[in-house]
Amino acid sequence: MPPSTSPRLKIGQATDAENIDIWTLKWHPPLNQSAYVAKEEHCASQLITANRGITHWILYEDEGSPSSSTENQTKAMKKVLASTDTIRRRALVTTFAHDGQAVLQEVPCHQICRMFCRKEHRGKRYPARMLQELKPVLETWQQEDGGAKVKFTVLYSDVGKTYYGKLGWKPYTADNIVLPPTLPSTTQKNNGKAAIIPTPIATPLYASDLPTLCLRDEELIKHRMKNFTCPDPSAIKLALVPDYPSIQWHHAAEEHEAHHLLQWAADIKGAIVSVQQGKVWCVWRHEFHETNNDQETDYKIELHMLRLVIDTGFGFEDEMAEGVEGEKQEVLLAVEALLRAAQAEAADWGMQEVIIKNPTLPVTLAAEKIDPGVRMVHRESTGIPSLMWYGSLEEAEKVEWLYNEEYGDF
Repeated sequence: MPPSTSPRLKIGQATDAENIDIWTLKWHPPLNQSAYVAKEEHCASQLITANRGITHWILYEDEGSPSSSTENQTKAMKKVLASTDTIRRRALVTTFAHDGQAVLQEVPCHQICRMFCRKEHRGKRYPARMLQELKPVLETWQQEDGGAKVKFTVLYSDVGKTYYGKLGWKPYTADNIVLPPTLPSTTQKNNGKAAIIPTPIATPLYASDLPTLCLRDEELIKHRMKNFTCPDPSAIKLALVPDYPSIQWHHAAEEHEAHHLLQWAADIKGAIVSVQQGKVWCVWRHEFHETNNDQETDYKIELHMLRLVIDTGFGFEDEMAEGVEGEKQEVLLAVEALLRAAQAEAADWGMQEVIIKNPTLPVTLAAEKIDPGVRMVHRESTGIPSLMWYGSLEEAEKVEWLYNEEYGDF
């Protein structure tokens, strides 16, 4: 095999046949092989991935010769050594003027995902070479005429923080809390005595509810990000937009898995609670994972929180440290109700756990109220949010990644 430094190595876009071959090689349970390939095709045709929203890249050895016809050369060129996908995402970036006023800009962003290398090719640094080739390409990839430039790319590492960090993708906070599945209850123990839980009732969210709520979430984020004040004019704050196409992609994946594994419909997409100052809601996803445990089934199901939104008339997350009295207490109880709804959904599906990545302070406080023994887990190997900034190293060190919840991880 050629070394990863060979000038004959090129990047290009995979053909449909090459994609099928790659997906077949990538297959892993709990879906069977045909269902897994069908899931990849299904997820590549959703709102966010259709119409060139996703690009399937390959690293290959160029074995074409000048005497070959174009058609034959194209066929001969594709000795695939590694592959990855990029998905075009919407992002928001806030920078600051010298007077501290925020300047908000919407920019395109590319998420790198589904990195793959055949077993016989591993250890030869082919994925690293592919990423080195992709870096300059993605900066202007699919840029519209006169449109904003790509300012950064993201990926979520399942091989720890070091590998991609050395290639230029800085790892960010990777924390999560885990709650057990429980059935709904109206009482809790207080010094050994039953006491009424003063939490409101959360109502289910369905797919038809999400487009409007996602638009409202985007409006809230834009309002907050354009009203920041910062004494450091070199500060940079950014976020992936939790728009409906991003959320819908996750649900397309879960619905495919639920149908093939259980013949169930994953109808409930989250929960919502009304409060005096507005409403609080969350969106979740059912995830199926292979397990090696000696169980009746060869997979486990987890409930993953994609996004939790507090839509009230004040900066609740920023002010929580000042206390939780009055209206803030009402909102905290609403968050608790959402977490309890997630626990009930998990119990109904026979899930092992509810996972909330990078929880905000209100979510952490509500989780601690439900389960005083809950603890924050600092992930070191899987789902590590990583970001490469197209700018100076000094700028990159100033970047703060906001709303870094699981809706961003494809």
